[in-house]
Amino acid sequence: KYTLSVRYARAQNYAKALQTSTGLDITKMPERVLSGYYSHSNYNYIKGDSYLGGGTIATATVQKDMQAMLSEQRQRWQNLLKLQQENTSDSQYRLGSDWAGKGGWKNGYLAIWDGWRAWHLPLEECGVWWVCNMNLREVNLVRSLYQSSSQNAVAVSLYQKLLDDPRTPSQLREKTLYKIAATLLWQWESHPTGETLRIHPPTGVQGKPQNGFEDVDYSYNGDPNAAQQMKQDYQRRIDQILAELQLKYPHSTYIDDLLFSNYFMSGNYKYLQQIVDNYPEGDRIIDAKFLLAHRTKN
Repeated sequence: KYTLSVRYARAQNYAKALQTSTGLDITKMPERVLSGYYSHSNYNYIKGDSYLGGGTIATATVQKDMQAMLSEQRQRWQNLLKLQQENTSDSQYRLGSDWAGKGGWKNGYLAIWDGWRAWHLPLEECGVWWVCNMNLREVNLVRSLYQSSSQNAVAVSLYQKLLDDPRTPSQLREKTLYKIAATLLWQWESHPTGETLRIHPPTGVQGKPQNGFEDVDYSYNGDPNAAQQMKQDYQRRIDQILAELQLKYPHSTYIDDLLFSNYFMSGNYKYLQQIVDNYPEGDRIIDAKFLLAHRTKN
């Protein structure tokens, strides 16, 4: 029931997630269910007395923490359902911001812990964990399921719906453009390359999808050309957003922030020069001048 509830939440069917998880008590789960996972030969986690600090797991402690997570998730799903039912441009924006914001990963997270948040469950060993077993699922379905479990992929898709809706107010559209760019930057800069590759391309980003998941681990030490191409795809989308902001909202306070972030993502000094030339009153001007001067000295 817990797994189904999370699956419904990932599909943004919050009413069904709440219905399925009503009265669910994970602490009553038979010990053999979790202990079988923790005893798997690949990870050697077994029932024991330590949690987080060592190589063994106290199953009862894990279940208690999972129950606490479920309680928090149900509260989040209730809030998301309320926003969904409001069905306004503003509530749609807040839905995206909830997924992209602090703790948004909890909206669709399956809390099975082994001391490392069980990141390897969906990201490695595709022959063991069926989620990415290409013998059981076709590639587009696997990718879409990874995207539905990624807080940033979900957020970007929700924001994109606002951009596609001609009824979205102009001021909200400006904010949404910025939030898409900021979310993509956060995904690229602060999330593992293996995760980013698995959800590529997110909504609105043009790029070649990843079609082989078995060899893409969490940190990703694979083909550097694939990672570089993905970075260029992100850069191109952010440049498109910058161009639209500059054309339609030339006085937007978001522009110099995105130019500054784009410099750090690309290493291209042209973004800093644009700040100096076109946005001398912005809050990034001092940093931009310093970095340009530093480049000149070198």
